[in-house]
Amino acid sequence: MSLPKSLIWLLFCLLLWCVAFYESLLSAYNVWMLSATYNHCLFVIPISLYLIWQKIPDLLLKKAEPNYIALCLIIALMLVWALGFAGNINLFQHFAVFSILPLIFLASFGWRASRVILFPLLFILFAIPVGEELIPLFQQITADISVQMLLWSGVPVFREGLFIQVPGGKFLVAEACSGIRFFVSTVMLGSLCSYMFFRSFKKRLLFMLFSIILPIIANAIRAYGIMIVGYLTGMEHAVGADHLIYGWFFFALVTGLLILCANFFKEAELEVRKTINAENLNASWFSLPDKSFMVSFVVVFISFFLWKFAVIKSPDTKFNADLSILEEKFPSSSKQIKPGSVLNWSPIFDDADIQFQARTFNGLKEVQLHFLAFTGATEAELISWNNRVFEPNDWTLESSSSFNIKIEAHELPVTVLKIVSNAGRKRTIFYWYQAPGVLSNNKFEVKIWQALNVLSGIGKGGAFVAVSSPSDNAESLLSAWVQENYKSIASAYLTTEKETKSAELMMEKQ
Repeated sequence: MSLPKSLIWLLFCLLLWCVAFYESLLSAYNVWMLSATYNHCLFVIPISLYLIWQKIPDLLLKKAEPNYIALCLIIALMLVWALGFAGNINLFQHFAVFSILPLIFLASFGWRASRVILFPLLFILFAIPVGEELIPLFQQITADISVQMLLWSGVPVFREGLFIQVPGGKFLVAEACSGIRFFVSTVMLGSLCSYMFFRSFKKRLLFMLFSIILPIIANAIRAYGIMIVGYLTGMEHAVGADHLIYGWFFFALVTGLLILCANFFKEAELEVRKTINAENLNASWFSLPDKSFMVSFVVVFISFFLWKFAVIKSPDTKFNADLSILEEKFPSSSKQIKPGSVLNWSPIFDDADIQFQARTFNGLKEVQLHFLAFTGATEAELISWNNRVFEPNDWTLESSSSFNIKIEAHELPVTVLKIVSNAGRKRTIFYWYQAPGVLSNNKFEVKIWQALNVLSGIGKGGAFVAVSSPSDNAESLLSAWVQENYKSIASAYLTTEKETKSAELMMEKQ
């Protein structure tokens, strides 16, 4: 039996895929290796290949024919990748790359063939390192459920945000306690079990829902167990190393429970493995796709290569920020921002190119200003997981809301955070972002706009502005303060080097 020409074509397509997206593949691999949350992603592609191998006898019975709709979807995902690359949005890049991989098969061999290995193709999407965006939500869920369970157990509880205090000790539902590592790996394992142990769509869906709910509830029970053990033992156990050992033991127990449930409720094997012989093989697998499709496919990838290196690799426009008005208006400002300083609170944007802070008083009421600018001269990003409005180990979020502050004929959208420290200090924060063409408190909107700015040659510069106060009536105080000082703050917003030079020339002429 000769080697099917379709396999040669598929290997060629995979080579194009690897070359086209090598940066994103390397980035994904680094995330898999360096983050314990995504170590399981290393096994996704091998598992998918094994599941496809098991289906080859059924696959070769189907007719292989190109699908141009899938090719159009590949083009659309290339645009998604470009947006992610321009804005340094890894989620967009990884989503596009690993979504294109199954679409290559669908485009080359059609829906009839792809339906035979639909689950292995979709399973590839578990290679996308995604889920950490859910950490704040899972922290809240874990805190809510564990506190309720403590109350049911008759344990007195005092909660401030994610700080949970019981007699004898205080706990913080930190990011590591959110259970996101447990969740993403359990959902992947649950989907695999649903495919291997069940045949009907309904039972597969029910087991998938079970695998989603189980880790969330289990993590809350784990947090409750740690707190109740700490409470009963006077904080002698379930802390430090005991905390970690207990967590890993509980993870193994729940994983075993998931597999046992799948095995107990599994359906009988209904499919009979087909044998391959010359009579039942479909001849389409031994020929290449039609020439028009192959030319279209290659043209799409070559066009992507040319566009990528001609446009994406072009240098960004650099920005400047003028702090002179701020320094004149707030002469007591300091240009060094360090968490835990005399200001007690500060946003953590360590890679900001320009940092400005000021401490002002309206009577006896304190208002702090933080202005952090990114010029686009480095790889540092305005919107990044490394940047935080507050240090999560020292402060916790009590509430978050959003509203608009009216400034003359315009409205300024701000996010309002109420935070509380480990020592019980409270603070209210207003913050927003500024980039060329956008003024918003929505991270996603600003990130997308910055990506569009890069693609259009404007650059990725932007600024973060936060004002805060520990006062009881902080919201009205900060609203009035922003209305009074917004023009001064806006004067420091970023301008392009070209605009800056033009302004300097105008000043010289005057």
